Amino acid sequence: MGMKKRFKQRETDVIMDGVVYRLVEGEYGVYTYTADLPSEVTVVSEIHSIPVTALLEGCFSDSQITNIQLPSSLKIIERGAFRGCKELMELKVPDNVYEVCGAAFKNCKGLKRLELGKHTKTLGWNLCEGCKSIEDFIVWDEVESFGSNMFWCGGKHLKYTEYSYGLYLGNPDNPYVILEWNVGIDSPQDGEKIIIDIHPNTKFVSSAAFNRFCDGAVQFADIDEVVIHDGILKIDNGAFSAGFLIFNRETIDTVRADNLETLCRAGGGLLGRTKHLVINEEKITDLVIPKHIHKIACNTFHYCSWLKTVIFEGDDITIERGAFYHAANLTEVKFPQKVTEIGSGAFEWCRSLKRLELYTVDKISYQAFEHAGLKSIVFHGPVGKIYENAFAENPHLDTVIGFENVNEIEPLHGITPDPFVATPMEGKYIL
Repeated sequence: MGMKKRFKQRETDVIMDGVVYRLVEGEYGVYTYTADLPSEVTVVSEIHSIPVTALLEGCFSDSQITNIQLPSSLKIIERGAFRGCKELMELKVPDNVYEVCGAAFKNCKGLKRLELGKHTKTLGWNLCEGCKSIEDFIVWDEVESFGSNMFWCGGKHLKYTEYSYGLYLGNPDNPYVILEWNVGIDSPQDGEKIIIDIHPNTKFVSSAAFNRFCDGAVQFADIDEVVIHDGILKIDNGAFSAGFLIFNRETIDTVRADNLETLCRAGGGLLGRTKHLVINEEKITDLVIPKHIHKIACNTFHYCSWLKTVIFEGDDITIERGAFYHAANLTEVKFPQKVTEIGSGAFEWCRSLKRLELYTVDKISYQAFEHAGLKSIVFHGPVGKIYENAFAENPHLDTVIGFENVNEIEPLHGITPDPFVATPMEGKYIL
């Protein structure tokens, strides 16, 4: 079958039936294979009474296996474990596997059926990229994290159910939406009102799920309304876009949601393409984040031109990457007493934000407020770490108060770190 790769054998390695097992942190994992690996493989559950718990990164990649039996002791399938296994047609993941990492089945072009374990919680990015033959993809209700681009460049033969312009996979209790580049349904007719009502039981809206409304084939069709129910855990970036082409163009008239918590949790940049946000029948222009919300997910409110003020009522918040990126008319943010993190680009290009007051902050990441319109910054309490360029490119910034409360500046490029590059404060606050 041909050797997968050269490897330096360790004393504790065990080779059985062409499979190389390696001891990692007290447990065995499948590390690689030898030239005599058969086409039908059985992975053992234990070696010397030590359990086999992992398929390590790339362990069977580019092999010619056609069938494989995996043990119930398995806990994780690492990145690219079966990448390029073109002869593999079917796989049942054991129920105790809690995570299947990114690209685990990338370019398994013969794979027709993949059933995840009943207790699998995390599915990585590009999991089945290039799986051009896949028809059945079975996932169970305990999944909590669904990676982007699951069927990129593949998936055109998947079995699905159509509902309100969406293609759904899964089961009645977890029918996540999936509509990738090579999967499609008929375009809307001219003049047809487009209302996308996400299935009430849906947990995940995948990358590019509805971007067919935003590509050249339908000439940037506008969506009249998107209805988001409170069961959604995540909206992938790009679910309602065709990439960067429409970041400055509103293509959705109204998003309706049961509550604000759902949107803050799901993220995905949906609102950045929206003219109006309606929550519980109330039109929103100013955001009041209630105290029970402790995180704003990536890109949740990016490009929200309708957003004027944000008030955090709680005691602690984490603001993830790009959460308010390019909210051009945002003039005021009232932060809580404790901020765990302000992610990279969280308020980048918020050109109407003139004054910033922060209290206790654990981390302000790189470019968090770059290209904002800041004139003054006040640190009222301790700041654990500020990354280089966190406040860069604010040409009118002339007042910084309380910088002595900052504990550390983290460099990005191995040079003297300065959070105020390309501002009047450049070089004045270097620890």
